[in-house]
Amino acid sequence: MRSPAVGKKKDKKAAKKAKAKKEIALLATLISAGRAARENGQAYHTTSVEIRPRFHNRPDCHDGKDIEDKNIRPGEAGRPLCEECRALAGTR
Repeated sequence: MRSPAVGKKKDKKAAKKAKAKKEIALLATLISAGRAARENGQAYHTTSVEIRPRFHNRPDCHDGKDIEDKNIRPGEAGRPLCEECRALAGTR
């Protein structure tokens, strides 16, 4: 017969594993949404530390293209528009 402590330990491990699976699924969804935003000309930004945080909205922006998939997220995140995206849109 198992001790109650062993059963609790297994329950905690299972709960931790389930939580990690949910977090991975959420992250995959956010990354997918960020890539879709970039491809469709919608606002997107990076989660990596930047000197000048900004958002992009052009699929042809070089800085925006350089964002690694693991760091891309949809939306503006309260940041100003990238200068290159502004120039590409012709609205300097």
